[in-house]
Amino acid sequence: MENNEWQDKTSDWMDDIVENVYRYYNHRKIVLWGAYEGSDTIREKLKEKLTENGYKENTDYYYFCDCIIQQRDDYYEDSHGNRIFGAYQGLKFAFSGFHSTIRIGKDVTIKNCTVYIHNHSNLTIGDDVYFTDSIIRMDDKTRIEIGRGCQIQDLAVDARLMSDILLHDEVSVNRGGYWDFNRGTKWIVDKEAKLEIGCRGIIFDGIFLLEKNSDLKIGDDFSVGWGYCFALQEYTSVTIGNDCMFSYDIDMRTNDGHSIFDIKTGKNINSTYEISKSRSIVIGNHVWVGMRSIVLYHTEIGDGSIIGANSLVKNRIPNNCIAVGSPAKVVKTDVAWGRESGAEDMTVCGPGNARMTR
Repeated sequence: MENNEWQDKTSDWMDDIVENVYRYYNHRKIVLWGAYEGSDTIREKLKEKLTENGYKENTDYYYFCDCIIQQRDDYYEDSHGNRIFGAYQGLKFAFSGFHSTIRIGKDVTIKNCTVYIHNHSNLTIGDDVYFTDSIIRMDDKTRIEIGRGCQIQDLAVDARLMSDILLHDEVSVNRGGYWDFNRGTKWIVDKEAKLEIGCRGIIFDGIFLLEKNSDLKIGDDFSVGWGYCFALQEYTSVTIGNDCMFSYDIDMRTNDGHSIFDIKTGKNINSTYEISKSRSIVIGNHVWVGMRSIVLYHTEIGDGSIIGANSLVKNRIPNNCIAVGSPAKVVKTDVAWGRESGAEDMTVCGPGNARMTR
């Protein structure tokens, strides 16, 4: 059966095998076997014996690695239109569909990583990337781009239908923070959702949960400690500016998590499509969020502000102020902050970050 015929009939070649066998088996015994060291050495003899006994390839039996057209150290291609460009040693991969591509740049280190990739999807790993102990699952028509110089450790990604993940250059996804709790990092990006992280981000272990059609955009020079949970409901968005510093156990949510109804009218009052698409979180540039804080939808935090530890934010916080409490309230205005502790010169706050509160 030609490849385009397989595609016309089903989007998954494993489904095609099952359907093809079911159509032709006529109550005979079916032989299926896969690639491993033993079968590789005897497959030609097995095929010869099977043919002599009336078995037909691709109807009565399959040898799953026969789909490989080319396999070199820096290139892979199979008969389903899937390809790998670049040195992929150390990468375990499984193409379960058609016309997907993995592109690997120069001087990339890959250790103990697995990619499961379906139809018409693209994974790009830039130059000088260090990529270890991670697993990526890509559904149909997904795109993941990992920029130059990124350091990725212990990351599990579930990229669903038509989702989009972009890590700009020199992003670090690290394990454990100061203490290795072996939590790992899990990013679930649902149908048509988008995740973008700017250059030089430093991210420890936690969870991104983006439901369908949601959008999480993080600017350059972002940092967040371990234990974060960013949960975006369908059709909502979170935007974080440049040079923001989040401590550990930060919780951001664009929804209530469960439905709430008005008993008199019987109507959903918190999570319909119309309500959800109006919800967002917008955090400006150079914002510091203290440990164990919660930031909810309808929040806007101005440039240069500080959110104190254990605060709950669900309102508008102006620029260059300190807000604390539950709910968070402004307790001091006209402040600027820098990452360096004990500094005596306000220039550590960075250019343009020391402004009067408006």
